[in-house]
Amino acid sequence: MSGPASAARREATTTAAGNRWRELLAAWAIPAEILAAAPADPHAIPTHLFDPQHQTCSTVAVDAAAAALPNDGTVLDVGCASGAASLPLAALASHVTGVDADPAMVALFERVATAYPIDTAAVTGRWPDVAPLVEVHDVVVSHHVVYNVTELEAFVLELTAHARHRVVLEVTPRHPQTELSGLWQRFHGITRPTRPALEDLLAVLQEVGIRPVVTAASRPAPPQRQPRRLLVAFARRRLCLDPSEDPVIDAALPPDHVVPPPEVVCLWWDGRPRRPAPDGS
Repeated sequence: MSGPASAARREATTTAAGNRWRELLAAWAIPAEILAAAPADPHAIPTHLFDPQHQTCSTVAVDAAAAALPNDGTVLDVGCASGAASLPLAALASHVTGVDADPAMVALFERVATAYPIDTAAVTGRWPDVAPLVEVHDVVVSHHVVYNVTELEAFVLELTAHARHRVVLEVTPRHPQTELSGLWQRFHGITRPTRPALEDLLAVLQEVGIRPVVTAASRPAPPQRQPRRLLVAFARRRLCLDPSEDPVIDAALPPDHVVPPPEVVCLWWDGRPRRPAPDGS
């Protein structure tokens, strides 16, 4: 069901703001010559940075989801990683479904979820391609995902169509990789983009008929800080550099550098479950 009907629906929801979002994201593409010389895949995300000991979400996001969650309700977590956005709701929910395009992240979610007394399920695949495989849930959460999403209109509309009561997003106010822009200039002589940012996300939401509640927030400190050497290694991988550059990267990163940054924005809006079409699409 991710075939012609889904593709037609996606094309029908293309907007001017969405086209602008795609252009802005495309500007982040790594030049071919740098990518070809990279010692490791710069787009790979190590699961250890998303260990629950190193990750939290804002209390604003948790409260926004909890307020719309009925007793023994269900939660869908799109881009779930370790479940930091959804598993804190386990005391209120009866079921959590995690969706992630990265099989390693799905495995991480399944491992972490065993510590919670709640029924869980996991789906491996990219949203909204796998949306037809997922039932409607009471609350849908998706944290720190949208800056990796090209087809943003279809992404948010399918989140909305899968939420019986509410959709909750947590995002950084600007593209999370802007923190490395100075190092891109230093090592590669490249000026990196500064957008898309929150205002571009809000423009897309407005054009597809979504008017979110928007609240600035901060993520609380995690139980353990991420090991500095791993943060440096992640930055080095993103920058397509050799490990010999680690001392320079370490000196350039702020002392309080974490992934994702602590200052975030919570957005939430009402769900609108879609009625099945006569043909089941």
